[in-house]
Amino acid sequence: WFVQAGLGMSLVNPYGTNIKNVFPNGNTLGVNFGVGKWFSPAAGVRGGVNWQNGIVVNHHASYIDPAEDSGGDPDKNNYIALYADMFFNLHNMIGDRDESRKWNAIIYPRMGLAKNFASSYEECPLVGFGTEQTYKINDKLKLYADVSYQVTTGGFLDTKFDTGRTGSNGWFDINVGVQYELGKK
Repeated sequence: WFVQAGLGMSLVNPYGTNIKNVFPNGNTLGVNFGVGKWFSPAAGVRGGVNWQNGIVVNHHASYIDPAEDSGGDPDKNNYIALYADMFFNLHNMIGDRDESRKWNAIIYPRMGLAKNFASSYEECPLVGFGTEQTYKINDKLKLYADVSYQVTTGGFLDTKFDTGRTGSNGWFDINVGVQYELGKK
């Protein structure tokens, strides 16, 4: 078992918009937490939560409308994503497990739910994929950095963009933090 905590940045790119406009319109800062377990040296799972624009606010994040109960306050434009990832350790899949290895490369598919607090829709499903690099400091502590891309339904940004039910909205997540091993893998 392991736990993770870190800081991150999301780059929201709504359906039909130019990716050049992500800064500053879709750039958010946030925190992420995760819990995971390795079932073998090569495969594991992680569940996590990513809360964006709630603690450190980008006042220019115009791609996400303020929540209805905010009185139009642009500081109340935040969202949360709950997700599950299936981890695959590339080093251990291709070669032998090496306990002394400092770096590990991991890839993962993702599924979950996203909730934009300004959206009139309930939670929107999301799917995505990503990669994570870990650096082993000692037997219990690692640093990690991951990059993922996920898409969700048009309802995620429904008050700002009329993408309809068939449209999709995507965003990149970039996270860095610490991972602590709770016990044997």
